[in-house]
Amino acid sequence: MTKEQKTELGRQLKAIRTKRGQTLVHLATLLTNSKMTADHLSEIERGKGSHGLGAITTYAEALGFETKATYQFIKAKKTRQCTS
Repeated sequence: MTKEQKTELGRQLKAIRTKRGQTLVHLATLLTNSKMTADHLSEIERGKGSHGLGAITTYAEALGFETKATYQFIKAKKTRQCTS
């Protein structure tokens, strides 16, 4: 996953989270088993840090997205970059 893809996916996740009125702190409390903090989630939203696909998928699933949908988004972004 490229930096641009991570940044774009992070923007999308943030937009969905804020539209739903959820805070990073609230979302982090839902992810206590994964040990992700609000700081980690913020880094994902900004495309920062070295978070892998697993962390991004965990975030997306906390928002109610299926893993398959997350991978389809990433695949679509890769395809668009290759044809640009």
